[in-house]
Amino acid sequence: MAARVMETWVAKGGDLLVLAASERRADEIGRALSAMVAPEEAAVLVFPPWDCLPYDRASPSRESMGRRMAVLARLSEPSGHGRLVVTSPEAAMQRTAPFEVVSARFDVAVGAPLDRDALSRFTARTGYLADERVDEPGEVGLLGEVVDVYPPAADWPCRIVISHDGSVAEIRRFDPVSQRSRDSAPVLSLTVASELVLNDAAEGAQDAPGDEHRMAEWYDAPLGSLFEALPKAVLLMEDDVAERAERTAEHVLEAFEARRTFGDPDDRQPPPPDHLYLSLREVSKALAKAKTIDVENVQATPDFARAGAPGTALKRYLLGQRAQGRKVIVAGLAHEQRVIARLLKRNRIETALPLSNWTALEEAERGALVFVIADLDRGYEDEKRDRVVVTATDIMGGRLAREARPATDPFGDTETRLGDVVIHEEYGLGVLRALEQIEADGALRDVLRLEYHGGATVLAPVD
Repeated sequence: MAARVMETWVAKGGDLLVLAASERRADEIGRALSAMVAPEEAAVLVFPPWDCLPYDRASPSRESMGRRMAVLARLSEPSGHGRLVVTSPEAAMQRTAPFEVVSARFDVAVGAPLDRDALSRFTARTGYLADERVDEPGEVGLLGEVVDVYPPAADWPCRIVISHDGSVAEIRRFDPVSQRSRDSAPVLSLTVASELVLNDAAEGAQDAPGDEHRMAEWYDAPLGSLFEALPKAVLLMEDDVAERAERTAEHVLEAFEARRTFGDPDDRQPPPPDHLYLSLREVSKALAKAKTIDVENVQATPDFARAGAPGTALKRYLLGQRAQGRKVIVAGLAHEQRVIARLLKRNRIETALPLSNWTALEEAERGALVFVIADLDRGYEDEKRDRVVVTATDIMGGRLAREARPATDPFGDTETRLGDVVIHEEYGLGVLRALEQIEADGALRDVLRLEYHGGATVLAPVD
C-alpha cells in the first residue's frame, strides 16, 4: 500500500492526503512512507484521532491533541516540497481548531534570553500540565534555573538550562524514565498541547475535564477540517474507508443521543454532532474526489522461512523473478539489511545494489536486484509494475528488532553528568555544576557543587 502511495506521489508531486481504513493502518503506512522518502523531498505526517470516545466526559490526551495540532501547524506553513499526510476516517471526520490558533508556538534557542513569564503563560493557555517530574507528553516543570518540558509531538522531553544572565545555556533531550540526559539541541520549538487554545484573559478556564468536546463554543472563528487544510492535495483512500466513515458517523450519533439522554451534572446539553464532526454528507463529498488505491494483481511473496531449505528456496525464487525481467527489491531497515546481505552472500546470491531511496527504483534496470530502505512488514509480487518486494519477514520469519538500549534501573546506580538536575534531601532540586576537592579536617575530600536559583551553591560530600 505504501509503495502505491509513493508511486502516486512521484508521478503527481505536491501534497498527498491518504485515508487509511483505520488508525492502525494509518500508523503502518506512515511508518513505511517515512523510511521510503528522503526528508528533503517530502514530509510524512500522520494525523491521529482523539484517543477517547465521542462525547466522552474525559478529555483526550495531550499527546493525541498535540500531535494533531503539530500536523496542522506544519500544514499552515509555506512548503517548498511535498507533504504526505496519512490519516483515518475517525481523525479526518473530527473538526479541528480554527486555523488562526494552530500555529501558536514558543521558540527557545541556546544563547537567546528566555522570558520565563512568557513561557509560563504560553504553557498555561495551550494545555501543558505543570509537574515537578516531566515524563509524559504535554508536561512542563519550571524548576528554578532549569525548565523541563515535553513537547506533545516530540520523541523526547527536553531540559532547558538557564544561565545567570537569563539566557539559555543549553538544551538537552533526556530519558523520561531515568531522567538522564541524552544529546543536545541548538533550538527547541514548543507547539500546543491542546486543541483548546485560550487567550490570556481565559487562562485556566480549560481545567474542567471534557471541555475540549465543546470546542466550538470556545472559539469565535468556525472550526476547520483536515480537508480544508489541504485544499489542493491529491486524495487517495483504501477500499474500506467509505464504509468506515459511515460507521463512525453512526457511532457519533449514538454517543450524542446517549449523552443527551443521561445529561451532565450541570444540566448542560451536549453540542450537536456537526459542531465537532463533519457530517456524512460532507465526508462523502470529500471522498468523491478520492482515488481508491489500486492493489489488483498484487499477491504475497512466498514464506521462505517455512521452506525446508530457506536459502535454496530464496535463491531459486530470486533467479526466477529476475529471469522474467522483474525488478527484485529487498526492503528493510538498515539493521535488517545488514543481516540479509550476509544471508545472501552465504547462499552465493549476487550482492544487491543499494539505492538511496524508493524513488530511485525507476532508474533501476529490469531484472535488477536492489536494496531499498523501507519499513515494510511483508513482501509482495506486483505483476502490473513488474517488480517483486522481499522483506525480512519473508526471509527470516519475522522482523528484526533494533539493538535494545540497556535497561535502566531507576533505583540502582546511575551515571550523573555535569548539568544534570539532582535532588538533595535537604535543599531540593539543583543543578550539578562541578566535582571538586576541598580540605576538611586535614584531608582532601570529594564534593559535588550544586547550584540553586539565584546563584546560591551547596557543597555536598560524595561519600
